Amino acid sequence: MDLLHTLQHAIDIAKETFPELKDVERQRIRLEVYVLLKDQQVRRTAEIGRTAWPFVIASLARFEIMEIRVAPPMAPETAFEPPPYAPEKSGYLQPPSPPSLVTRIANLITPKSSRSRLSP
Repeated sequence: MDLLHTLQHAIDIAKETFPELKDVERQRIRLEVYVLLKDQQVRRTAEIGRTAWPFVIASLARFEIMEIRVAPPMAPETAFEPPPYAPEKSGYLQPPSPPSLVTRIANLITPKSSRSRLSP
């Protein structure tokens, strides 16, 4: 079996080849290739996903270079307390407040036909 058959095998080889990756968690290691975006003349890197790996590796030119990126370490999971809600300071929309008692009574006694007409 070809050692580059799966993305995990490629990560194994990267960890063996580059000593600085020895203690890096596997899930943080990303392999990328340069791609030419449609309708653009700029080449950019694109991460190779696990399911795309067999197709990408089959289409690589001989000696084509892959980039190895290391994602920053994830923060340990801690209980997350959202900030207090301050509608006057935030950009969030407030949910509509329920109609007041006066509005509800007015709606009960106002005929529906007059409520649906537009005011001039």
